[in-house]
Amino acid sequence: MSFKPNTDDMREARSIPIINQLLREGAKITAYDPAAIPKAKSIFKNKIKYALSPIECIKDADCCIIVTEWKEFKNLKTEDFSKNMRHPVLIDGRRIYNPEEFSKKPKFAAIGLGK
Repeated sequence: MSFKPNTDDMREARSIPIINQLLREGAKITAYDPAAIPKAKSIFKNKIKYALSPIECIKDADCCIIVTEWKEFKNLKTEDFSKNMRHPVLIDGRRIYNPEEFSKKPKFAAIGLGK
């Protein structure tokens, strides 16, 4: 949720307008960040759920939006998404994943992958 990995800085975080728009559209949101959850709670209060890990965050999700480059996200594999998500749709806003790996997976939608 922070705009930059290894910080809790949410001043310019893209997650804020994205979450606010999704909330306006009625989405149920679960978010994870290794450091910024206390700051996120001061912004979003109980409007969203907060996960304790990336896997918990994507569990039973229809879509995953990555907007920061934390190593915890870079370490996720295609199998993590396909095993844990209800409908594996990934929007890689930081282009941290290899598009070739994801394109080989049937029924997997990935947007914004690769450099």
